[in-house]
Amino acid sequence: MIWILIVAVVLWLFFKFTKEQNKHIASHVTNYGGMEQKYDLLLEFLKGAGMQITKMGKNNIELKSNNVNCLIYYIGTNLEVLLVSNMPQLGCQKKKWVFPDGYPQEKMIEEIDNYATWQVEQMLKASENNQYIDYDERY
Repeated sequence: MIWILIVAVVLWLFFKFTKEQNKHIASHVTNYGGMEQKYDLLLEFLKGAGMQITKMGKNNIELKSNNVNCLIYYIGTNLEVLLVSNMPQLGCQKKKWVFPDGYPQEKMIEEIDNYATWQVEQMLKASENNQYIDYDERY
């Protein structure tokens, strides 16, 4: 009998959270024209880097190019950007940024661009030395 009560409470909390999250998305994303319009500057930057939008939802966008996938999610009060690249000399790389709602898109672009520049520099160093980069040198 206690298990039924616990399951009921968990389900109630889940539905309450989902309802509040949907209200928050409606007031902070949908009212601004959706993800594509609210984050148009960031999306134009990523499209300029050769990516194309492959999926779009009310709180997420997926962009892809040959070697790079970018997932953009609006979760809670944050925008999360996950960049996953798979390049021959660098291997598989993952980088995640979490930006608070209202964070200037210009600064988002600057942070992503700095990371991309660093990646290119690492690739150039590896090609000069004719070796692969080992990111697991922590051990």
